[in-house]
Amino acid sequence: LYKEIPFLVFVETEVPGIVNPGILISENFVLIPAHLIKRNTKVTFVLIARERFTISKKIRHPMYRGKQKHFDIGLLKLENNVNLQSNVLPACLWLNDEKSNAELIVARWNHREGISSLTKQTEIVVKDFESCISFFDPNILAANNISFLDHQMCIVNEMEDAMDLSGGPLYMDLVHDDHNVPFVIGIASTATGANLYEVDIFTKLSKFGNWIAETMREEGEEVSFEPLECAKRHLQYRRQINGSKLFDSSNSIDYMVSIHGNPDTNQTIKCTGALIGKDVVVTLALCVINFMPYSSYVVLDDRSTINVKHIIIHPNYTA
Repeated sequence: LYKEIPFLVFVETEVPGIVNPGILISENFVLIPAHLIKRNTKVTFVLIARERFTISKKIRHPMYRGKQKHFDIGLLKLENNVNLQSNVLPACLWLNDEKSNAELIVARWNHREGISSLTKQTEIVVKDFESCISFFDPNILAANNISFLDHQMCIVNEMEDAMDLSGGPLYMDLVHDDHNVPFVIGIASTATGANLYEVDIFTKLSKFGNWIAETMREEGEEVSFEPLECAKRHLQYRRQINGSKLFDSSNSIDYMVSIHGNPDTNQTIKCTGALIGKDVVVTLALCVINFMPYSSYVVLDDRSTINVKHIIIHPNYTA
């Protein structure tokens, strides 16, 4: 499973046996919640593929507020670079406020059993900060001075389903050049009970793209999180999608198109579609739900190509 979540690392504290999730975003930077960098909490090592890495610098967002978990985001700079391989790879960050159509995933494990029980939760509905508020009694929010800001979002689970589970990052797998590329949307901040539900609160990364990039730049690390540029990096280590079939153009007719996931290569083809307007192609939702706009393109009958600008999935589609 770690090869499916190669960006997931674990941060060790001074408390024996307790580890917390982090996100590898470059060869020597890890993204974590700011609450792990409290003044009275000693963050010791980052555990990556069973190897311990010493932390050279801890950086907490300057506007972090501990009680309410506002601006709950921070960075760890590692003393040495990690060796990239198929199960150790930096994640891309989804820094667009607009939601993707791709399936969302949360990495989880049973905190009683440890990280050996790592699993993935799917069929997730992410709610914005205004919807999160609706699960709480307004009087309790006011009495405890609890509020939500637009850089927070949440996932709601029934309390029984959430018992004993610890949560990691919220992410999605997009497709580039026939490879899976994970894009992280949010990092777990805190969880709290609300009536019969557990509300998992996440810090929304799209609100912190500039802070992350500028902070890394100040530390001598220049990394672009532009989606297509990030998707191309380290592609040789990414998980390749199996079972693709070649598209036979000799059997096509003039309104048929083939659909590709990357404009720079002649990859194997997963799907075809029908041209129903000068700039509209209809195809199966299954074909394109994980494709990236501008990274995907279609090939027409005359072998000319057109980049995909928007991907629209029917609202009632279920995978």
